[in-house]
Amino acid sequence: MSHIANGHPPERSADGSLDRSGWRRLAPPSESDPAPAPTYWPAGAALGTVVLLWGTLTSPVLLGVGGALLALSLVRWIGEMLHDA
Repeated sequence: MSHIANGHPPERSADGSLDRSGWRRLAPPSESDPAPAPTYWPAGAALGTVVLLWGTLTSPVLLGVGGALLALSLVRWIGEMLHDA
């Protein structure tokens, strides 16, 4: 059974459907608050993490490559976010 944030099960109406009388709709996103632009840096950070962890088990070279890729990806990703803000 699913639970709402307060920890109680949702109320059900007589026909068994969820009672949504107290719910409200969210406003659609506005032009003043656009979604961030898509970027590949999170995928690079994930790949860098995998190579870094793989390198801890196999080779110092992979450890260095993974660390460098992770660091580069994080720096560029954060730089993009600061530039867009």
